[in-house]
Amino acid sequence: MKLSLLPDFLAIGGLVVIFMSLLRRTHQTRMRYWFVGWALILAHIVFEFLAINIQLGSDPIYAASTAMLLLASVAFIWAAQGSQLASSRDLGRMTLAEAPNVAFVFCLYGGIEATSVYAGLIAAGALWSAWS
Repeated sequence: MKLSLLPDFLAIGGLVVIFMSLLRRTHQTRMRYWFVGWALILAHIVFEFLAINIQLGSDPIYAASTAMLLLASVAFIWAAQGSQLASSRDLGRMTLAEAPNVAFVFCLYGGIEATSVYAGLIAAGALWSAWS
């Protein structure tokens, strides 16, 4: 068993606990998204740990790990928004804007070689981002 990610797990796990305790005290919307972002990074580390220690069939786990980072970026961008500008509708749009990127990552790790799939995902991501 390889434990090289243990220091990362402990550090980010500590951040998640700190943000959870801050969230309980303040109940701020911005703090909630910081917490979600750090929790997604912690999930990324857990998936990486699993992928390193499970050799057979680790590609889907690596894809999930990368997807956690993509979704964490949405949470951190959302946390940077002013609370007066924040609406759940806009959060939904931002999350849906990441859907083509997440699908791209899963196709890449899944070994899909059809360039039309990637071109379609790139076009969908560009159109969705331009629209929103």
